[in-house]
Amino acid sequence: MSLLLGGHGVATLVTYSGRVLRVWAERGLIHMEDSRDNSYKVMAVRQALEHLNGINTMVGNSIRTGHVRYADELALHQKFIQDCTDVIKKAQEQGSPDDPSAVRDVNRRRAKSLSVPAMKF
Repeated sequence: MSLLLGGHGVATLVTYSGRVLRVWAERGLIHMEDSRDNSYKVMAVRQALEHLNGINTMVGNSIRTGHVRYADELALHQKFIQDCTDVIKKAQEQGSPDDPSAVRDVNRRRAKSLSVPAMKF
């Protein structure tokens, strides 16, 4: 059985074995964290679409071969695929990290610090 936790632009899938997979968009890139082996990966949008296509194909093959035991598990995986699609769309809206306008936007939004000299008494 799998459990889907989402919201706030993060697609999260928790499997029956306790594996947690989190996917989110940041600065036009897709970030993925896997708790099974404590791995963290950053991907471009095209690479994330290829991964998502592979997951979708695996789910489709398990439906055709009859390896899906529970309808709720299938629904959770399909929801995860949909949430990942939304994350990818969000990354595309954020713009490519190589795009000069996206770089300007990130620099504009970045917090700025200002040093003020102290007065002597």
